[in-house]
Amino acid sequence: RPVEWYLRPMGWEERNAAYTEVAMALFTEAAGRALEQAGLKASEIDTVVTVSSTGVATPSIDARVADAMGFRSDVERAPVFGLGCAGGVTGLSLASRLAQSRPGSAVLVVAVELCSLSFRLDKLTKENIVATALFADGAAACVLRSGEGGLARVEMSGQHTWPDTLDIMGWSVDATGLGVIFDRAIPPFAEANVAPAIAA
Repeated sequence: RPVEWYLRPMGWEERNAAYTEVAMALFTEAAGRALEQAGLKASEIDTVVTVSSTGVATPSIDARVADAMGFRSDVERAPVFGLGCAGGVTGLSLASRLAQSRPGSAVLVVAVELCSLSFRLDKLTKENIVATALFADGAAACVLRSGEGGLARVEMSGQHTWPDTLDIMGWSVDATGLGVIFDRAIPPFAEANVAPAIAA
């Protein structure tokens, strides 16, 4: 969208409509490239994992593009919402476990985000400006299968949830749209806690 589009007043409904439209296009492009690189057709995909946190779509983005992409009617879909920055690696972890649970199956994972939609002229806070500078719009996709070969391997994965951290990062939601929540505690918290969690 042109810069002027972001500089005018708009509400959640318009922002989310833009999310759905553009996310579908980005999903289709990224998924198409991943399938081409894997030498597969969409009809050969058994499961689709879709990761996104910057808009809400029900039916989900993968369902909205399924016919145009050529997915089978029995393709399994696993939309993942609300994990923000951790969404991509969580999607890979989930896709890896799904592929391993059914040897021979092909799992497509697509992460699509439209972070520019969270830019708010009515909330020109430090958090808003930092988020706009750090995060952009885009999509990435890959195909996972169990077994040997391929370009990369998921060696291991895991998750860790810390208590009393719900208020340090996330979204606030109001009639205008999503507003970023970035607490000053994020850098020292990450420095003190992430490495020990990975080591465990």
